[in-house]
Amino acid sequence: MSGLPLPDLNSPIGSERLKPIVPLRLAPPAGATIALLIAQGGPIRFTTDGSMPSITAGQLLPEGGAEIVSSDLTRVRVVQAVPSAICDVRYFSGATP
Repeated sequence: MSGLPLPDLNSPIGSERLKPIVPLRLAPPAGATIALLIAQGGPIRFTTDGSMPSITAGQLLPEGGAEIVSSDLTRVRVVQAVPSAICDVRYFSGATP
């Protein structure tokens, strides 16, 4: 643990809603160190290393699922696994878990 306070997950510093038909990179606001990905309307796939996710490649996040990402947020990419999927993203600052 770094000694920094953990982020208050009730106080995001930014958010975005993505309907990624093609792989999209996250657009974190300045100071964001953590992203909370939430799959709505269907599953999404994402990567954290800058590679391209697809319908069959990348980590699967099922509908209603949530994932905390604390890697380099500019390298995270998301894509729909089904046409109805939306990725809600909330950004936080603070120590990474």
